Amino acid sequence: MLYLNDGIPEKDNQFFRNRLASYIDDVLRVNHDTGKFLRVEVEKETGVTLIYSPRNTHQLATLFQKGNLRHVLDAITIIFRSLNARFLRHDAVDWLAF
Repeated sequence: MLYLNDGIPEKDNQFFRNRLASYIDDVLRVNHDTGKFLRVEVEKETGVTLIYSPRNTHQLATLFQKGNLRHVLDAITIIFRSLNARFLRHDAVDWLAF
């Protein structure tokens, strides 16, 4: 169950997971260095192993589509904090707005 601002639990939503996966895939395909950095940060903080491939960033997208919900929610937060900490504030703001 997911808890929204009002505290009402919501069911996991595959539609949202697919949107999130598509968004991260599109964004990180443009900048492989950022994709690699975020993959490492998500691995470090969640303990999930994501295989790196320099030609694509689909491992983060796969995590969002099929991963454990706790890891998905953690990864959302980790990505925002990591972008912000790396002074990629525009990307962090876009991630938060999405």
